[in-house]
Amino acid sequence: MCPSRDQDTRREASDHQQLEEEKHSVPAQNDRVEEDPVWEVQGHHQSKED
Repeated sequence: MCPSRDQDTRREASDHQQLEEEKHSVPAQNDRVEEDPVWEVQGHHQSKED
């Protein structure tokens, strides 16, 4: 077993855990960030068509 390989595995596990924690801690913020650009684009398209 290589120690470096063991470190990589541990790092991946901690990164994955951190990502999961971030997802659970700010779900509303993520939704808002994803939806805002869509609403802006839709608004622009509507004003252009009118």
